Amino acid sequence: MSLTEIRRIRRWLLVHGGSNPLELCAWDGVLGLWLLAWLWLPVWVLTDQLAMLPLSVVALPLPTLYIAWRLHMHRRGQLRCDWAGALA
Repeated sequence: MSLTEIRRIRRWLLVHGGSNPLELCAWDGVLGLWLLAWLWLPVWVLTDQLAMLPLSVVALPLPTLYIAWRLHMHRRGQLRCDWAGALA
């Protein structure tokens, strides 16, 4: 997932956030965890706390996994994903 795609989704959610407040909150949570993973990765390596390293490794692909899950649920008709058009 590129930063451009993340920006497109974020922009769509901010514009339509009034009608999708929970979705905006979920996306902010995913992006927050993703950012923390990038920030803490060098800290854990430099402080020799390698036991915490798997948390960063798991959280790095989080936005891509979240979008793939949302689009999968949308295709199955179980969850509406209005921002899918922002990726095109």
